[in-house]
Amino acid sequence: MSTQSPLPQNDPVLIAFQKLKKTPEYQNAVKWTIKAELESQADGELWFAFAAGYEIATRKIKLEIAEEIESHSYLAGTHEMCVWIDGLTKRLREEAK
Repeated sequence: MSTQSPLPQNDPVLIAFQKLKKTPEYQNAVKWTIKAELESQADGELWFAFAAGYEIATRKIKLEIAEEIESHSYLAGTHEMCVWIDGLTKRLREEAK
């Protein structure tokens, strides 16, 4: 049997899961999972929870990558690249709100 270490409190996946747990959609998924009579019924609800948390976490990770690129954008070499990176970072910041 394998064991898993707990995630650090600042891990994007854990943060996303904690945010998801506060939503009405998550509470509904929990309710329907508990009431499920078949494994396939529970699977759909659990998939929702996984997909929603994964979506939030990947958005945060993309933002962190864009910010890292932005902080080193002088290495990109062209003004157009810097403008593109700046636009990407701004868009990801807005999506993360």
